[in-house]
Amino acid sequence: MTAESASGSPLPAVTPAVQSDLERYIDRLLMPEVTLRPADVGFLAVAALGLGILLDALFRAGHLGINLPIWLASVAAVVAYATRRCAPGTARSRLLPFAGAVVMAAGAAWRDSPILQLLNLLGAIGLLGVGMGLPEAASLRRLSPTSFLVAAARAGSGFLTSELRLGMRVPWGTHVHLRGSTRSRSIARGVLIALPLFAVFAALFASADAVFAEAFGRLFQFDVSGVVPHVAWVLFGLWIATAVLWNVVGVVPPADADIEVPARHRLKRTEMTIILGSLTVLFLAFVGVQVRYLFGGEDVVQHSVNLTYAEYGRRGFFELVAASLLLLGVLATANWAREQDAAATRLFLALSAALTALVFVIMVSAWQRLGLYREVFGLTELRFYTAATLPWIGVTLLWFLVTVALNRPREFCSGAVASALLMGILLNAVNPDSIIAATNATRADFGKEFDAQYVTTLSADAVPALLDRLASVPAASQCPVATAILDHAEGDHDVRSWNYSREHARALIAANRPALAGACLAAPGR
Repeated sequence: MTAESASGSPLPAVTPAVQSDLERYIDRLLMPEVTLRPADVGFLAVAALGLGILLDALFRAGHLGINLPIWLASVAAVVAYATRRCAPGTARSRLLPFAGAVVMAAGAAWRDSPILQLLNLLGAIGLLGVGMGLPEAASLRRLSPTSFLVAAARAGSGFLTSELRLGMRVPWGTHVHLRGSTRSRSIARGVLIALPLFAVFAALFASADAVFAEAFGRLFQFDVSGVVPHVAWVLFGLWIATAVLWNVVGVVPPADADIEVPARHRLKRTEMTIILGSLTVLFLAFVGVQVRYLFGGEDVVQHSVNLTYAEYGRRGFFELVAASLLLLGVLATANWAREQDAAATRLFLALSAALTALVFVIMVSAWQRLGLYREVFGLTELRFYTAATLPWIGVTLLWFLVTVALNRPREFCSGAVASALLMGILLNAVNPDSIIAATNATRADFGKEFDAQYVTTLSADAVPALLDRLASVPAASQCPVATAILDHAEGDHDVRSWNYSREHARALIAANRPALAGACLAAPGR
């Protein structure tokens, strides 16, 4: 009997051959073939344990800093050595993401901003996952969207199963061998039998005699509170290191695969014209309105809508950034789902170019609204980082058009990821918190409201700018700002969590401590 859809038409059947191929691929994806010799398995286990101990030694300080790039560099070095020793045929392209992870992690030793710290950490984790899950003989320049999905699936599966698979293959009988094995087994068995008997009788004697109980308690008094954190960090590091080493060195991943829309389900030229054409008309109408506001200024806005100029800027900025980002996903999905003949490609390229040009006008409008927002309300981290996505969106859209025009769709994802990583590095370089602090202090020079409460929440990255602009801050706000600056001199000085911004801030505070103390003494009401 043939299965039918709700409309009565038969559904396409999955042939046994196709189903078998799919099942085999999923099996290789989730449980790839093991290629290690027993001695190599033991080496990986010891290396993973060493990395776990190193993680405990580096991260007990409690703050991200130089410990993160040191540990990831150690992971990358062990992976590189392990591939030469255990899997010399591994493609070098699979090791490059680990170098990128170290570069992103270096930002944790550079900037103190919590948002940048999070972005650096997520970037490093993402690259670590890509390195773990890359398909066999993958080309970093020609990674399809499927490649990233496969990498994510393999990395997730690896974190769940690698420890068990490696542990089951460690040749304990060969590598954990003591002289006089028979005697050793006898000792171990005797200890296992004696321990519960010893505990029972000790408890009875302790209950019978208070003096014995006190002496026995002093003899066997252990403080495990200091041991538990060590064990937790070692196990956490062992878990990550095992997953990385096992997936890169211990198994053979499946080859790259493309998921394509069947020919009969691909978007035809008529459908593509309706979908993208309607969006083009909508974008064109919006841009027509925006051009009037862009060149008309405040009078046009206030006479056209029942909003102040500031409300107009605040209302539209985030929506325009979201629309620009959403269009990138729409175009990428449409390119994947459309017909791939020359005529369809020309039509798609023309509509995509028109939409991209309109989006650039929309992004100019978003920048204008950010300027309005900044003039009235000042600059915040949310506004800064949201605006920072606009250049990336613009570059990625242009790269998308290039890959479509050159018929190189597999190069789009790698270029988009590379541009995102470059954006992350640039954000570390420009120091957002310093720009935010300087911008808000400059507004005070022109008599505009200064939000001292917000500025005092910024990280040590903002300390140099705040020191330079402290005289520009309103007199009533100088003491809170100076106090917040002085607070950055406190905190953790552990070398394992060393961070350039924090150390630089402490040096500046030490050099300017009299002036900072004087700011509070000279404050109104003192």
